[in-house]
Amino acid sequence: KLRHAEFNPKRFAAMTIRTRSKKCSSTTCLVFASGRAVVTGAANEEASMSACKAYVDILNDTGIDPPLTQNNWKIQNIVATGQFDHTINLYAIQRKHSHVANYDPSLFPGLIWKDAAWNGKKLLIFRSGKCVLTGAKNYRNIEEMWKFTQKMVAPHQDTGTSSSSVYHAETKRKRKRSILAGGKLEIKGAFPGEEEASLDQICSEIEGIEKSIQ
Repeated sequence: KLRHAEFNPKRFAAMTIRTRSKKCSSTTCLVFASGRAVVTGAANEEASMSACKAYVDILNDTGIDPPLTQNNWKIQNIVATGQFDHTINLYAIQRKHSHVANYDPSLFPGLIWKDAAWNGKKLLIFRSGKCVLTGAKNYRNIEEMWKFTQKMVAPHQDTGTSSSSVYHAETKRKRKRSILAGGKLEIKGAFPGEEEASLDQICSEIEGIEKSIQ
């Protein structure tokens, strides 16, 4: 009965509604069989509530009995983005705050800050200086999270290369050097014409082995 609705339970458990109505601009409504509905994509609280009302009207026009109301709609998640004017040393942040910070660029390009005391709020920090704040219930939460982020990031400005790929390669190499630098390592015969391999040569050899087995 809805022109702009999609429902494929094999792919997703909710019906998805998108409409070109000005009141619903850039938003999506997800309706679950339980009766729960979620509206996403609104730019602010006013636009969110306006879109909720519009979707209630759209659903009621199908003849739902009893009709839906807008009395119990509430803001569940505000997403905000910020940008620092410098790159950030994510490895340093992880080392200092390992109990709440997780950074593994092979799985995800950003650092994930998840503190149990934040009650579901999360912080994503990228080396480029971009930050994403999620899970906030109101604008005060956003302001508090941003002030915290500014203070926490301040000591960890990165003065290295602006290229993330080069940065990760250099960091990986430094980590290997730090492991090998614990003692003098001799590899005789592994490198033609040299009796003792330098750390740079060893790192290059390790990288070559890793590539050959990937």
